[in-house]
Amino acid sequence: MATRKRTTAPTADTVSIHDACLRYMTTEQSLRLALSHVRPDDFDTVKAVSELDLEAIASYFQPELPTVASCSELQT
Repeated sequence: MATRKRTTAPTADTVSIHDACLRYMTTEQSLRLALSHVRPDDFDTVKAVSELDLEAIASYFQPELPTVASCSELQT
């Protein structure tokens, strides 16, 4: 008999996969791919994740802003 993977249902202290996708303005597939780095055992079946898990993957969805030279650097 095959064992079922552990899944986490949404609770008061977690965020649903759907809400996390809306927060990061991404697809469920992209979100689950990022989750695979912090939750390798159940990233594909989990229904909700903790705020800590979301913080761990936030860098995948927040673009780095370009650096702008200061005025003093431009004058030289």
